[in-house]
Amino acid sequence: MLISQQAPVPWPAGAEPCPACGRPLTGAIKPGYKPKPMGGPLKPTEAIEDLQKWCVVDGPLGEGLTAGDVTTEEAVAFARHCADECANGGEHRWARMLDKAADSGDRDHVCHALAALHRRGPLHYDAIRIEDQALRQMILDISAAWPTSGNG
Repeated sequence: MLISQQAPVPWPAGAEPCPACGRPLTGAIKPGYKPKPMGGPLKPTEAIEDLQKWCVVDGPLGEGLTAGDVTTEEAVAFARHCADECANGGEHRWARMLDKAADSGDRDHVCHALAALHRRGPLHYDAIRIEDQALRQMILDISAAWPTSGNG
C-alpha cells in the first residue's frame, strides 16, 4: 500500500525513487517502509513504469513550470488553504490529512500531503477550488531540491 501523506522515514532512503533520475518521488513510499500514517486514503502504489510520471523533473508534474523558492510558512499556509477548500467541499478526511501535514511544520511532509492530494484527491469537485497549476508549483518548489541517487 502507498501511504502517501507523510514523508517516508528514513528520508530519503524510504522514498520510492524516479526510475530515470533517482529523485525521491513526492508521496511515494517504498514497499516495506511503514511510517506512522497521518490519516487519509491509502492506495496501492503504481507499477514501476508508471512511477516516472510523478517525478518533478522527468515527468509531466513540473511541465511548463520553473522551480522557485518557497518558505516553510508559505508551504504550510498553502496546505491550510487546501485543507479549508477540502473541508468546505465536504472532504473532511482530506482536510484532516492536510491539516496534520501543516501542523508538522515540515516542508517534506507538506509536500507529500500536497502530492497525495494532486494524485488522488477530490480536485474534480466544483466545490473545491484549488488551482491545479498552483498545486503543482508548490509541489515542484518544495521537491525540486530533493537529492538524486545519480541514476539519471
